[in-house]
Amino acid sequence: MMIFLIISTFALIIAVLVLAIMLLAMSRQIGILHERLAPIGPQNTIQGLSVGQAVPEITARHLDGSAITLAGTRAQARPSLIMVVGADCPVCKRTLPLVHEATQTRNIDLILLGDGEIEALRAMERSQNLPAPLVISQELLLLLQINRLPTLILLDPRGIIRALDVATTTSDIAALLDTITQLKKEAQHVSA
Repeated sequence: MMIFLIISTFALIIAVLVLAIMLLAMSRQIGILHERLAPIGPQNTIQGLSVGQAVPEITARHLDGSAITLAGTRAQARPSLIMVVGADCPVCKRTLPLVHEATQTRNIDLILLGDGEIEALRAMERSQNLPAPLVISQELLLLLQINRLPTLILLDPRGIIRALDVATTTSDIAALLDTITQLKKEAQHVSA
């Protein structure tokens, strides 16, 4: 009986030591997570361009270096949708086919505006079958003050922002793109 008590006491001591070591390891991990997820406090938000404002004529660059004019005085026959994407954004990759399908059915031009490292964007372009041109323009990103991805910016043919929001579901995308249809109906109603 005495041997059983000695063995069980040693087993309990070993178990307590193992649990103490695990507690120290977990507290370290919790501290690391706390640092990563710590609240950053109140931030001064810088307002970028908003709905109803015109986007100035901006020249963006394709990843191969060729230029493309976005918005501004560019004479466009159709509205366009600029989708701000990041190479490391899984939501962007999941949403991209939905946006492509919705813009095709509504006769809207789609332009992908890359946010992030150029090499990562090049890798994204190579690895995925992108349905639209991928361009970069730090100037436009600064004007818009985009802080969440994927952000969709709907421009009418005159380059005026008609909708600007993060949209990740089919219904969100449809609601954003239906803004153009509503504007066309309002314009027809006013002119009649």
